[in-house]
Amino acid sequence: MPGYTDLKTNKGLIVVILIVGVFIIVSFCNNSILDHLSKNPKFLANGTNVMDMVYQDVDIDLYLTESRTLLHNNSDFQRQSTEHMTLANLVTVTESSEVDDFGNIKYSSKNKRKMDCHNCFLHDFKYIIDNPNICNGNGQEAAKLFIFVFTEHSNTDKRNAIRKTWLSLSNNNTSEVRYAFLLGETEETHLRDAVLKENEIYHDIIKENFKDSYRNLTYKTILGLKWVTEKCASVKFVMKTDDDVFVNIQSLMLMLNSSKILNQMHAIFGACQLIAGPNRDSHSKWYASVFSYPESLYPGFCSGTGYLMSSSVATALYKISPNIPFFHLEDVYIALCMKSLGYRLIPTTGFMAYKSNLCEYKYMDVVTVHGIPPYNMEEIWNSQC
Repeated sequence: MPGYTDLKTNKGLIVVILIVGVFIIVSFCNNSILDHLSKNPKFLANGTNVMDMVYQDVDIDLYLTESRTLLHNNSDFQRQSTEHMTLANLVTVTESSEVDDFGNIKYSSKNKRKMDCHNCFLHDFKYIIDNPNICNGNGQEAAKLFIFVFTEHSNTDKRNAIRKTWLSLSNNNTSEVRYAFLLGETEETHLRDAVLKENEIYHDIIKENFKDSYRNLTYKTILGLKWVTEKCASVKFVMKTDDDVFVNIQSLMLMLNSSKILNQMHAIFGACQLIAGPNRDSHSKWYASVFSYPESLYPGFCSGTGYLMSSSVATALYKISPNIPFFHLEDVYIALCMKSLGYRLIPTTGFMAYKSNLCEYKYMDVVTVHGIPPYNMEEIWNSQC
């Protein structure tokens, strides 16, 4: 019966076509979902692969989105390149020996931060702006103190204000006090160009190609430690501060000659809290989820508004940092490194001082005052007391 045979053949062909069509539609929908997730940065927190979230029930620390988003970083590229892997391929990657900067195997669902690791947090960024002669130029005094100042591209007024005031004692980076402003990268072209022109005038900016954001301050700290270790090794002391901090250089240099500092070379000095715990309030600026920090207590920390160390401590911190998994609060991260080294945090009078009038900011019991806008910076400096 030819008619019946043709009908059977046609029905079979229709079934095959329907199956293929359904398969194409399902594949398209899955890819669309993955594509949507990959373009939504909040789903890339903790370095968690998109496929992990589709096929597994993985909790995500959304607060760390920016700290895991780097510019021109190889590990970030590798993460993105696997977003459309099949489930079978995902298992292969999960079994890989590679670890992320939390100390966990990459792409696994185990995304809680570990307390230590082996080379899991490598600082493999490139200099975009460098001024290697800050410490080694001709005709300079021997550098005693190097200060690295955290800043942002848009904070031109703040940088100019402190250049005119307390950083003027560096005598354009030729005195015993040297300094540099530290930056990551920005996607704003006009800001990048403005900073390049600014550096052509002052030659006091150091910049790498990680994304510049609040939750990437740990990268910025390691940049400072790295630069001092590699390009200012002869300096005796290192200080970290911010571009809204007034630093009383005379008081600070007096402190550097005191027996308290000279006899405690394996320490950091500053406004230090020896007992502190993570803030679990997700609305807080200092929020730390249990995934980013599972422990109940920090090892203390010294406020990032200003702390002081010997150059040997700076070098030790830089060298230990690959083995201390990433944490987004830079002052706590430094404390974690200090704990691993067996070094101390020493609360020191004068850091984060609070005074009732501008004249008192110049007293010898003041080292740093935080939260000073540019116009106040100049008022303090020019005050006749």
